[in-house]
Amino acid sequence: MTNPSTRLAELLGELRHILEDERSILLSGNPARITVVVERKLLLAEMIERESKMPGVAAPSVETILRLDRYNRGNSVICSAMLRHLTQTL
Repeated sequence: MTNPSTRLAELLGELRHILEDERSILLSGNPARITVVVERKLLLAEMIERESKMPGVAAPSVETILRLDRYNRGNSVICSAMLRHLTQTL
């Protein structure tokens, strides 16, 4: 059985990969791919939340959380720019 703290670290690593993929997919502008990556991210977020509530799980480092937050905020900036562009186009 996997240590809960190890499993959480694995999930956070997977989130980092998804956020990296999300950035390139957002920049590609392919709506179908964007939908798939967002669904993956939401599912993973639920898994992370569930795993973080397990007894004995050590909190991730602040550096890990800040790095993930920067990726996510960067992707949010891309989404906002896309939304502004689409709104102006319409």
